[in-house]
Amino acid sequence: MAKEEKRNTIYLHYLRHYDTKELAELHTDTIGCDSPYSREKRIMQPVPRLTIAHAPFARLVLPLTAGIALQNAFPSDFAAYLCGGIALVATAIYVASGKAPLSTIRRYSLGIAITAAMLCTGMVAMEASRCPTELPPMGDSTIAVARIEEQPAAHSHTLQARALIVATDDDTAMHTAALPVLLYFKPSYTASQLQRGDLILFRPALRRIEPPELPYAFDFARYMQLEGITQSQYLRDDEWQLSTRTDRPGIYDYAQRLQHACVQSLYDIGLSDENAALLAAVIWGYKNDIPETARECFSAAGLSHMLAVSGLHTGIIAFVLWLLFYPLRATPLRWLRGIATIILLWVYAFVTGLSPSVTRACIMATFIGVAQILNRRNSTLNALCGSATFILAIAPQQLFDIGFQLSYAAVTGIVLLAPHIDVARRIECRHALLTWVSGLLAVSIAAQAATTILAAFYFHYIPVWGLLANIVLTPLLPLPIVVSLLTQAVAAMHLPHGVLAAVAEWLTTLLTNGADTVASLPGAVITDVWITLPAVVCYMSLLYVVWRMLQERRLRWLPVALGIAIALQGLYLYESMRCIPSHCIVPTTSRSTTLLMNDSERNCLIISTDTTPGIPRIGTEMRMRYDICARRIVPGDTLATRRLYADLPFISYYGLRLLWVSDDALRYQQRETKMTIDHAIITEGYRGKISDLCRSFDVQHVVLAAAIYPDRATLLQEECRRLCIPCHNIGTSGAWHAQETPHSNVRPTTAGATQP
Repeated sequence: MAKEEKRNTIYLHYLRHYDTKELAELHTDTIGCDSPYSREKRIMQPVPRLTIAHAPFARLVLPLTAGIALQNAFPSDFAAYLCGGIALVATAIYVASGKAPLSTIRRYSLGIAITAAMLCTGMVAMEASRCPTELPPMGDSTIAVARIEEQPAAHSHTLQARALIVATDDDTAMHTAALPVLLYFKPSYTASQLQRGDLILFRPALRRIEPPELPYAFDFARYMQLEGITQSQYLRDDEWQLSTRTDRPGIYDYAQRLQHACVQSLYDIGLSDENAALLAAVIWGYKNDIPETARECFSAAGLSHMLAVSGLHTGIIAFVLWLLFYPLRATPLRWLRGIATIILLWVYAFVTGLSPSVTRACIMATFIGVAQILNRRNSTLNALCGSATFILAIAPQQLFDIGFQLSYAAVTGIVLLAPHIDVARRIECRHALLTWVSGLLAVSIAAQAATTILAAFYFHYIPVWGLLANIVLTPLLPLPIVVSLLTQAVAAMHLPHGVLAAVAEWLTTLLTNGADTVASLPGAVITDVWITLPAVVCYMSLLYVVWRMLQERRLRWLPVALGIAIALQGLYLYESMRCIPSHCIVPTTSRSTTLLMNDSERNCLIISTDTTPGIPRIGTEMRMRYDICARRIVPGDTLATRRLYADLPFISYYGLRLLWVSDDALRYQQRETKMTIDHAIITEGYRGKISDLCRSFDVQHVVLAAAIYPDRATLLQEECRRLCIPCHNIGTSGAWHAQETPHSNVRPTTAGATQP
């Protein structure tokens, strides 16, 4: 009787989770018969099928994500009201449809109500997360009080810090405010010592963060807008003052102070500065001291995720904690093991500054741990969807965070794809080493397959040896983490720790040298990769179809996969054949002056006063977007195409005559017949006056580079006003764009001295 009940229980379990083929296989095995299905099972074990029943939180996170994305792209209160109304109507229908659990109307109305409610929740949460963008009315004597939200970090010859303007004082009254801003401090000892929670006083002269001047360049303004910041200001030492009072510390302030204390103790155990900075980022999430060479090395090796405390590091800490509480397994308090692990995991997240990546991993671990403690059926996919629902409901801007997308893409790929490509698991291999290698390989392949396209979309490079680096070096990461934590604990107890510190130093150096070796391999990185958003969508759809085929072990999804592959090929052909917009621009670069020109035939010319050899990085996105091979023009070079001509200092762009003034060679010349110049581009190397050029050229328009000292640019601009010559000062008016002329189809001649 007991055997019969066990057989029925197993039969119902497979009926719930497997398809008909697997059910027949189970039935024949149960009654002791042999069949083709049972013979196949001995060779390749099936992987349990995942359905929506295994991840009920997916019903919530998908419409919630859609609502956030729609509200961000098309802000509208009407859509939120509409979704809310639909949710109320569907709920009313559900309540009025009776109590029959299998009623079609009842089931559909409940699904519509949940979907519409989550859509409305996403829209409302996204709209509520928008921060104010303007301060109260201000006068010349207004003083702003700002709270520092993070320790200033080095950024492009300045110290950058996020701040919150909490009040303004205009000599008549104090006005409260809540405006997030981005402050740039002149590098100094005082500015570098600012901590989170400090209050500073300054006269507000905020400037809106402008969108990029060059096409397809990184939109820093949009990125900061998603963070709630739209304005910034540069402050010199004499333009701000540290307040004697500090704001009431919050939970994040205590977390950051504890993080700094842990980082300082790590530096005190006797490690080299470079290794200590690397371990401070890997263990405690403090990335301000990582050398730029180390960042580039780990990025080229495909190991940049190691430098940011994320789910990988949190998983290592959770595993260590789980082992520490292993003795509780043999006691009546074994249920306390999971609770203690979750609590200490959140303590670790608190110490690391409650960064979004660690918080995501801890929420996911909490979902899994609580389900195990309550003895409730749960799956990793459901915990993943549940953590995403919780995070997006509280902080909807996280949806557009690159780390959020890469983190969830990697875990989703591991959960869905890794079991199907883990050969040792499928064939029930008993060899421990082969099982470990197969599992590691499956996890690495699944994570790389899910994240490579996103990394290429955002960062425009593909690490060729990233899979090899993750297979070889990722297993080494727990070793320096565990040894360093143990060394810090021993040092805190004032015990001898020199041997442990030496081991931690050696392990960290081994990890760094391994990343450097992989990064130095031939063809380690494919750079200048441009992926469009439709291509990302097609790739993710193709990955989903492949997963469905692996899960169902059928080829009925093969036509869909072929259709997506054809669509990807069509996108590539469309992008390669589309017309390229031409442009001629001088951007606002303050250290040198660069002129970028391209035509509709994929010709690109670059002229720059930068003495660094090679092609300047500015304008790289435009060249990647249209697969343009650029050429830098230096004095003595001559190049002519149908639309472009360059023989410095003379340039022709679609019939426009440009004069590149980079030195004083033209200052003392005088021609009998003046040459007409449409635009004279004055760079920082010219020391003369505009009138000196007018002796030889009939200048129609003057462009002053941003690299010219501001006072001198003002004098030149005033001289242009006296000479009645239109002038564009890039330093104050932004980048300069040339416009094509009606006679742009005329091929410029090559008589450089008389006709540029």
